[in-house]
Amino acid sequence: MQEDITAIKLWAQIFKDPAKLKKTIAKHMVLHGPQILDDISTSEEQWSNGEYFKSGLTVADLMTVAVGPIKPIYPPAFYSNDLDPIAVSDYVAGMIFGITGDNKLFEMQECFHGDRDIVIYAKNLAEDLKQKNWLHAVDNYSNLLAHLESAF
Repeated sequence: MQEDITAIKLWAQIFKDPAKLKKTIAKHMVLHGPQILDDISTSEEQWSNGEYFKSGLTVADLMTVAVGPIKPIYPPAFYSNDLDPIAVSDYVAGMIFGITGDNKLFEMQECFHGDRDIVIYAKNLAEDLKQKNWLHAVDNYSNLLAHLESAF
């Protein structure tokens, strides 16, 4: 949770620099103008209809499109060198959540029967992504998927 709060605070720093904020929004209006204008009218309509939650979601989308996305800060344990094999199920659940919005963590933990290779490929993939080593990342991702198929 603290990482999320820190990420939001870093993202919000732009509001302390009106010139930078104005420049950023102007650039994003050129790139995403129709989406931004649609979000504005949609959120106003949702608010008028009493759909406050939907309006909040739309405004969140509007802000990330107009200002830019919040860059997540991952906890230091994610990069740990002594990764516990059960962490792989957490890793996969996080990846699945990022793709689908539902992490299936319980199912992952209950049926995981992986080996140390999965941990190695997961760590290597995370490091390759961190270092922007895309070719090695693709290779490690393929190896991770191949081992995950037999782990569940």
